Amino acid sequence: MSDFDSRPLRYAIYKGMKGKNGVLQFDMKPFEPANIEQEMSAGAKRKAAKGAVFIDAAKAVGENVYDYKNDIKFAMSETDLGQFLIGTKMLLGEGTELVSLYHKIERNNIKLSKSLKVKQGREDQKGLPTFMITLTEKGGDEEKFVTVPVSASEMLILRELFTKAVTRILGW
Repeated sequence: MSDFDSRPLRYAIYKGMKGKNGVLQFDMKPFEPANIEQEMSAGAKRKAAKGAVFIDAAKAVGENVYDYKNDIKFAMSETDLGQFLIGTKMLLGEGTELVSLYHKIERNNIKLSKSLKVKQGREDQKGLPTFMITLTEKGGDEEKFVTVPVSASEMLILRELFTKAVTRILGW
């Protein structure tokens, strides 16, 4: 099997009709055994050898046109995925915050605060729940955010992908 065959495909949720909302793109980097040996012999960065799920969020700036120059990137660990799966399993009513994840990082000597939040939205025409996923990045004097509505079927796909991703990023 080639490297291409073993890489997971990107899953994306595009909500750019009429220039509103944005896009969420999900990628997964699986655990790579070769990395863990290098990291363990160096002694310092064993955690970096684990995989992760990466989200790239961008606002819509026109009909089906997205602002990738000002995107927000968010990496989810196995713990983050577990919190997402538990939170989105409980339907507690419209407007309820189901998931709230925070990360602090430093990039170019600027401290950044990033968050991912999932709120339950209104029921759709079929009586199924909808969701709103918001990614936020704050740093220095800048704050940016992207909010994308997610249908029940899209959330089901995310939950399935995230469930399978936990074992792949840990190498189990």
